[in-house]
Amino acid sequence: MEKTEESVATEVLQRLKDGNQRFVQGVISINTLATQLNRQVLASQGQNPHTIVLTCSDSRVPAEMIFDCGLGELFVIRVAGNIIAPSLIGSIEFAAVNFNLSLCIVMGHSSCGAISAAVSHSLQHTNPTTSHLKGIVDFINPAVDFVKDQGLSLTDRASINKVGRRNVVNTVSQVTAQSSLVRHLIDVNNFKICGAFYDINSGVVEFFE
Repeated sequence: MEKTEESVATEVLQRLKDGNQRFVQGVISINTLATQLNRQVLASQGQNPHTIVLTCSDSRVPAEMIFDCGLGELFVIRVAGNIIAPSLIGSIEFAAVNFNLSLCIVMGHSSCGAISAAVSHSLQHTNPTTSHLKGIVDFINPAVDFVKDQGLSLTDRASINKVGRRNVVNTVSQVTAQSSLVRHLIDVNNFKICGAFYDINSGVVEFFE
């Protein structure tokens, strides 16, 4: 029986979960190592990734390693604070259509510098030094306000990570709100966008399903 797009997304999500479990255990699969032997094939025949991952640019958050994936398996979009902008939405649309993908992961992480900066500017009532940095902080600010409205002080790591989690939720929401193509894929093809949060200490990825 032919798989539905929904079943494909569920299967791929489980593949990522299994890969993260191996990463936490310090295991690299043979399949992942074997992809390094396929560089010439990928170069000549093109890529065929199974998942889109929008995540932070933080050097401690390498998506391929975190999910024990090899060359050509993930279409990774990285930007400080895993925020969204027209070019990033376009990248998601491009990958979803051109590679017929069923799953997009939006992944934040603990101890995120962009999140901490947004929190700091909010508490000190200051603005970043450039308009470009301000654009990142402005996107994160609704998540800061959301957590502040819960009565949290935002002076401890746990509450700052709550901002990071909320920022993931907001990014997922903005992707669907701003892209008619993504909404169409969700409605017609059961395309799935799933939020996630990576703990840089434990290595564990928490999925928001």
